[in-house]
Parts: sequence; C-alpha cells; structure tokens
Amino acid sequence: MGPRPEPRTRLFYLALGHACNMGLLVPTLRMERYALREIKEADWKVLRHLHRLAVERFCERVLAEVERVMHNSTESASQRYRDIFRIVERRDRDIARLFNDLRRSQGLMMLARIRSEGLLTEDEFSSLSPETRSVIEMLLDRD
Repeated sequence: MGPRPEPRTRLFYLALGHACNMGLLVPTLRMERYALREIKEADWKVLRHLHRLAVERFCERVLAEVERVMHNSTESASQRYRDIFRIVERRDRDIARLFNDLRRSQGLMMLARIRSEGLLTEDEFSSLSPETRSVIEMLLDRD
C-alpha cells in the first residue's frame, strides 16, 4: 500500500466515488487511480461552448493586467517590460493548465478548473446538468 493521500486527494477520491455511484464516472482497471471517463453529451456540448468563452475571459484578464503594468508611470520602461514578460510567462502556464487538452474524458476536471478561476457566470454554470454541477462542487469542496 502506498503513502497516505493528501487531504485534497482523499476528497477527490470521495467525489469520484460519489460521481461513480451517480453513474457519471467509470473507474479504470487501476482502482487507485480513477479516470474521469466522459461527461454527458449535453454537458460536453455546453463545455465546448463555455471553453471558448472562458479562454476569451482569461485572455481579457491577462491583457488588463498587462495594461495596468504598461501604464504604471512610476516604473521605468525596462522594469515594466520585465514585469510584463513575467506576467505573460506565468499566464501562459496558467492558460495551458486551465484550457489545454479539451477532451471529453477530461471534461469534468476542466470544468472544475474553469469554475475555480471564476471564469463561468452563474447562468453558464446553471446550464450544466444538476449531476455535473454536483460533481464540480464536490471537486471544489463547495456546498
């Protein structure tokens, strides 16, 4: 038996077990590592639409952050350039973590990540099925 999982990992497995019981997820053959198989077809279609919106919102946030730095007249041009470069580097990693690998098997996890970043409106989140919303809330440890 391996090391004890971190508390968040235990919560993750609990949420996955609950999602499996609701018929949303199917465990892989390796019982210690559950794979999120597929979300419902209707939710997958919603995710594909929301993905584009969330990417756009994320990019708008980054551009606003860059603009604030760019117009900060208290810093030198070279310092502002370095700050902008760091922002773009960091945000490039963030955008990859949040939005790369748009596959149905990763749909629930991607929705949870997008939700955790505040990139979905309540109306958009409500457009998902109650089962999917429940799993996402459990993954994010929200009531």
